[in-house]
Amino acid sequence: MGFGLMTNIIVTSMVILGGAIALHSLTGMNVYIAAFLIPLTFTIYTMIGGLKASFIADYLNTVMIFVILAIFATVVYVKFGVTSIYEGLQAIPEQSQMLTMASIPGLFFGMINIIGNFGTVFVDQSYWQRAIASKDSAASKAYIYGGIAWFAIPFAIATFLGVSAAGLGLNIGDPDASAPLMAQYLLGSVGSILFLVMLFMAVMSTGAAELTAITNIIVTDIYRKSINPHASGEKTLKVSRIVTLSFGLAMGLFSILLFKVGIGLSFVYMAMGIFVSGAVIPLTLGLMWKKATSTGNFYGAL
Repeated sequence: MGFGLMTNIIVTSMVILGGAIALHSLTGMNVYIAAFLIPLTFTIYTMIGGLKASFIADYLNTVMIFVILAIFATVVYVKFGVTSIYEGLQAIPEQSQMLTMASIPGLFFGMINIIGNFGTVFVDQSYWQRAIASKDSAASKAYIYGGIAWFAIPFAIATFLGVSAAGLGLNIGDPDASAPLMAQYLLGSVGSILFLVMLFMAVMSTGAAELTAITNIIVTDIYRKSINPHASGEKTLKVSRIVTLSFGLAMGLFSILLFKVGIGLSFVYMAMGIFVSGAVIPLTLGLMWKKATSTGNFYGAL
């Protein structure tokens, strides 16, 4: 439960930090205001819709994200072509080279990325609650096909809005802002609007899922088990809405605090594996190995 809450807090923080940086880069909005408004929007949305609305919205949001990414990819390919970007990448100093698998920073990032994302998938309650809510016959196929389809999103954003920016020599001070600035460079104000729409879709989808997961952990594992085991459905729903609102506002304040102390998206992303990935192997053994004990899993995760 503790690892689950920690994972949801970290993922929600990354969503808010990334969204606030993008809004600031494209619109000039104060990052503190953006960091508070973003969780406020998906908190209200989650309180009204719940898990079912999250399922439907996730599908529609993903379709929109794929359409917008296809537009950016087409513009990069037609407007600049592969050759000019490749030549620009070749001109980058050797210590920052992106065209080699021998890049030490790239190797470190790959290791951190794999370890960290094992944790954010295995220990994230939002994945488990979707698996539980799905039919057994459909769950495994849905996760496999969904994972394959999802791969195109980070791959396309990193390539067409990240690597392309480096290859074209854009002067970007903050690496976290490369994607929104590249979108603006490609299509001007239209690119900014498209990126903001894509950002809104991603933030709403992920933020609502994480907030629902946090609420389920607190209400089901803490309130219903330890505080009020005989709570009625109406009472449970009321507590769920209070928890959702409270946690959403708290995440906004927490994100502002992170900005205040100088902690950005890159740091949180790099550090997430340290906090949550220790639970991956114990959790897997608990599911797959009949000799695994609760005591062993507990201390193994620590």
